[in-house]
Amino acid sequence: DALALIVNAPTSDLTKEESDKLLSYLKTGGRLLLTTAYDKTGLQNLSDVTAYYGLQAVSGLVQDPGKGRHYSDSNGTYNYYMKPILAETGALESLAQAGTTLCIAQSHALTAGAITRAGLTVQPLLTTSEEAYLKATLEGVTTLDQEEGDAAGEFTLAMSAEEGDTRLIWIASGVALSDSAAQISSGGNTAMFTALMNYLADLPEPAEQSAVNLMLTPLESQSAAAPVVKALLAALPLFALIIGLLATRR
Repeated sequence: DALALIVNAPTSDLTKEESDKLLSYLKTGGRLLLTTAYDKTGLQNLSDVTAYYGLQAVSGLVQDPGKGRHYSDSNGTYNYYMKPILAETGALESLAQAGTTLCIAQSHALTAGAITRAGLTVQPLLTTSEEAYLKATLEGVTTLDQEEGDAAGEFTLAMSAEEGDTRLIWIASGVALSDSAAQISSGGNTAMFTALMNYLADLPEPAEQSAVNLMLTPLESQSAAAPVVKALLAALPLFALIIGLLATRR
């Protein structure tokens, strides 16, 4: 009877009993937010659940050297800390319209699976630029730079699947919901999580709130003692001056 479930970066596979329960929950109109790490794409029982809804993992580490599509600092450039392109429709539509920047790091790729049927809608939510590439395996790799044989082009980093009341969101990054990603994206990933949960739970988008700059806006006290407090504050420097003069004359 949960409104929605979150499976965040599992480090081991579900049991067959757990995957059966999860699939049964989804088939009755359940909602799921799933994130997976690039080195945990071979979880077979979990894959059976996502495959039923037409979603499939692509093993490897995605990197996007496209202009403005990754993060960098004074220590270097990090092509695997990506600034993805948001879909203009679907669960992240409002963020795309607002120009929100996200951080999708250490990500594998996703693709539509072999299963299709009437009523099942599969849609990409986050994609790379066409300059991205995929390191299919990191075993024995000596560089993360693009090499001959690396698959290149646009990759999908997050997808959604809908069927009736069922909704499934899959983000191919095990750190997408972390505090670090939220900080790097200046709150963008927090906004993403909020938007996704609102979408899964059928909650309305939160109304825009105007920020109040407390450094510029004085806070007025409504207390009856406010005039007395103000008078004391104004008199304190004078008292300090008098005491100082008396002390120096002794």
